[in-house]
Amino acid sequence: MSHDAEHDRVKQAIRRYIIAFANDHIGCRFHMAELTYYVSRYVPTAPDSAGRILRALRQDGVIDYRLVSRRDSEYEIVKPEPKQLALVE
Repeated sequence: MSHDAEHDRVKQAIRRYIIAFANDHIGCRFHMAELTYYVSRYVPTAPDSAGRILRALRQDGVIDYRLVSRRDSEYEIVKPEPKQLALVE
């Protein structure tokens, strides 16, 4: 498998786990460290991969969240798509 293909595979896996985390935390506050830990249990990640991909998912309209506290790195998943968030293949 080429480096680019492996990178894409890992990125898609991280996206799936972030979406799963978001589905389980709709309306709940969480710290970025919790999301990072959750994802890293399933996929080897760089330290800010989960945060970077979370922001990309928001920009793509897949997940909506609000920053509760920048200092504490605390977030809240505030609005799913009309139906529950779909896992991205």
